[in-house]
Amino acid sequence: MTVDEAVAAYSRLKSDRQICVLADYAHNLTVVARGTYVPGTEDIAHPRRLRMLNEVQHRVTGHLRHLLADDLQRYPDDVIAHIVTGEGDRELLTAFSAALWRCS
Repeated sequence: MTVDEAVAAYSRLKSDRQICVLADYAHNLTVVARGTYVPGTEDIAHPRRLRMLNEVQHRVTGHLRHLLADDLQRYPDDVIAHIVTGEGDRELLTAFSAALWRCS
């Protein structure tokens, strides 16, 4: 799935399905973040990537809060979809595509 396909698929969903996608994706992000760890230690091998993933997680969970509150002061669908796909970051796009598949 391309970024444009992911953005279009997400944008077509009703808000209850978007909530499902973002919640599933938030879980997937924690798995992606594990890839920044040094196995068997408390150390971080890729701190910049971990920081970026944390920022994406922050935006995802913030957007979820807005959707759950039916707050219209939130990112437009296409903007949040671009944020969560990391503008083509393969791991983020794969994690988002998996969430779309499970919740659509």
